[in-house]
Amino acid sequence: MKGNTDKGKLTTGVKRKVWNKAALLQGHPPDIWRRDMQGNVIHWQEYENKESKYGWKIHNANLQSNELTDIEYLHPVHIDTPQP
Repeated sequence: MKGNTDKGKLTTGVKRKVWNKAALLQGHPPDIWRRDMQGNVIHWQEYENKESKYGWKIHNANLQSNELTDIEYLHPVHIDTPQP
């Protein structure tokens, strides 16, 4: 499905670069807690955890490609955030 990524194909390095695009959560360690573009709080260890209220995923904003290494188009989003 375009706009989504496959967790099995992402390296930790790519995941970390995407994570670092999320906003800092004041008063919390930036390597563990962040906010996505919508202001939702996300937790590093809750990647693709649909059961967590802090779960997150990586969204590919380039709908023409599923390329997982083009960081420019990848963004961290809360797991419940609807995607186009």
